[in-house]
Amino acid sequence: MNWAVAIKTSVSVFWCPPFSSLKLNVDGACKGNPGVGGGGGIIRNTEGRVIAAFANFYGECTNSIANLRVLRDGLKLCESLGIKDFHVNSDSAATVQCIAKRKCEFWKGWYWFQEVLGLINFLKPMISFTYREGNRAAGFLANLACDSKKDTVFHGESSLHQNL
Repeated sequence: MNWAVAIKTSVSVFWCPPFSSLKLNVDGACKGNPGVGGGGGIIRNTEGRVIAAFANFYGECTNSIANLRVLRDGLKLCESLGIKDFHVNSDSAATVQCIAKRKCEFWKGWYWFQEVLGLINFLKPMISFTYREGNRAAGFLANLACDSKKDTVFHGESSLHQNL
């Protein structure tokens, strides 16, 4: 008899600061699919200090739409703060792949996808996938948006601590 043995390996996952510039972590959340959706993002410097963060409520949507919208919202926040040439992490592999291919797989997201591409062309961020465990702060903010059903922007760590 031939027996196959599957060997699983562990991977340590954690938030890693950017080597230079700033990092934006974004995460979309949806309570049901479709369901109540929201998105959260956090911008931190090389020491991990919070520059700004947000939690935005999207109403009824799918997880794909929530992930596109939160990326758009994070890029728009960076634009408003004058931030360019930064790193973006998302735990949505589908969204990161759509951006890399420059092709939107879902027609309901076309509007936000086009806006994201325009912002990417202007801001020149490097966008990559991260595991959920490395994106916990953004995930917390996305769930906060779904639960509070409102949009909130935090400027700096003290604003974040005071409001949570």
